[in-house]
Amino acid sequence: MITPPSAAVLDWLARWPEPCATLLLQLRAQLLDAQPLQERLNLGWQGLAFHHATAGYVCGLFPQRDGAVHLLFEHGVELHDPQQRLLGDGKRCRHLRFEAAGDVAGDELLGLLAEAVAIGQTRKRR
Repeated sequence: MITPPSAAVLDWLARWPEPCATLLLQLRAQLLDAQPLQERLNLGWQGLAFHHATAGYVCGLFPQRDGAVHLLFEHGVELHDPQQRLLGDGKRCRHLRFEAAGDVAGDELLGLLAEAVAIGQTRKRR
């Protein structure tokens, strides 16, 4: 069972436009259902960070003022992305952009998350 969001998370989400908050909660539920992650509200970055016990920081959800939500992968450049859905041009991170509930692609999202955890675990062992 997924732990409901804390009061602090709900208060923070109330500052964001709809459907952004609802979309973020849907993505949050998928992430927490798929992997044993601990979430941390990061007000400095204005996002929810997700940490794995053996992989460390794996990803984060970041609401956007236009109502979208970005799912950022810490080591996104290393993820297998044959459909080239990952966005960004930095040296390390990549993100997916979600604009509506229908954008939440379960299998693709879960595959990227599992790979991100595996990459984090490999990096921690080095």
